Amino acid sequence: MKAVTELDGQWAMTRILTAGEEFFDAGLHDETLPLPRLHVQGNQARVEGIRVLFVRDFSFALDPTASPKQIDATFLEGSMKGKTFGGIYALRGDELRICLRLQQTDLGRPKGFSTVSGTSLYTFILTRVRKPGDRLPATSLRPLPPVSALAPAPEAPALKFDAVLQSGKRLYFVLDRPKGDGFQAELAAFGRHAELALRIAERGSHKELTVVFFMRVDPKGPVGFFTGLSRERLREIAAVPVEKRTGKLLEHAWANGRLPKDARPVPVEHLADVNDIPLPRQSPTPAE
Repeated sequence: MKAVTELDGQWAMTRILTAGEEFFDAGLHDETLPLPRLHVQGNQARVEGIRVLFVRDFSFALDPTASPKQIDATFLEGSMKGKTFGGIYALRGDELRICLRLQQTDLGRPKGFSTVSGTSLYTFILTRVRKPGDRLPATSLRPLPPVSALAPAPEAPALKFDAVLQSGKRLYFVLDRPKGDGFQAELAAFGRHAELALRIAERGSHKELTVVFFMRVDPKGPVGFFTGLSRERLREIAAVPVEKRTGKLLEHAWANGRLPKDARPVPVEHLADVNDIPLPRQSPTPAE
């Protein structure tokens, strides 16, 4: 008899994300058809209702003691049959999230569930099926706190990004790399700036842009490392105490790269009342 794991049961697939975009969204699914399902028993998973290259039956091994929890998935059919891909997973109530690195496997296991930093990462969001035949909502994600619930800004000097740039549909928040402080200290700098980034990102036309945190290796140079964040994820990070934000940023995949050549500074007048003065102590105005 196969050993039971915490993933045993039936799961309805509600979303698949890659490169920061929706590959599959149950909200756009034909309501007359059942949602794609994942049937898990022991260390085997059977896929039903969707047939694409990277969604096939697979076996898996779990390490629930790791942080984040780890999964190694081995495809049992298709062109990737026999290949094993490292990933992470999170189980929160009836919601399961799995992120696998299906390309560029030399980059190692994903560190978080954001896929904005590249097409090698795929995040699958599933909802547990309690009764056969039940229709489930398109998503059952934990509600994120409103902007008004953000933690109060700490007593500190005025915060300021070294640059705020826009390229296409991406908004780059740039900091110059601190000398000799180490990776976690570098991410802590972004943690301290999270509320400021959110306030800028929530203004006017910026609301439609994807947020990118970019740490420049050399001051004023184009080279550094970066990660992308959805607006929901940025709000989630900004809502926790400052000392806990580094841990959340460590969950993300950070990649080496360059600032786009067409990146242009955000007009100063758009930032004057949020980027050049101390953060107000009261809670920010809720987003519309």
